[in-house]
Amino acid sequence: PNTVKLVLDGVKGRHREIVGCSIGGGRIEIVEVDDLAVRFGGDYPTLVIRNEDKPGLVHQVTTFLAEEDINIGAMQLYRAARGEDAVMVIECDKEIPEDIIPALEGLRGIVRVTYLSLK
Repeated sequence: PNTVKLVLDGVKGRHREIVGCSIGGGRIEIVEVDDLAVRFGGDYPTLVIRNEDKPGLVHQVTTFLAEEDINIGAMQLYRAARGEDAVMVIECDKEIPEDIIPALEGLRGIVRVTYLSLK
């Protein structure tokens, strides 16, 4: 009863589905992004990066963010099964500049990047 599913269609043809629930005290928790189970609060600017489940992608993304002077406050990794699509949920200390998202999407092995801003 305390759950909502957001179906978002962007002007550029992007489609996202996000499921969140109330956890009391005016707080929410995101529990699903594009049919993959996740768990984060949305209290910080957050990158949701869908990627291939291959070695080195976490290193590639975190190195890229470090080079852009973006500090990671928290990070969780999820996957449906070994070798299938995986998701990195990265909560950052500050808002992400607009030009960072296309650059992240251009990294080898990255399928899609969704940015959840606090603005």
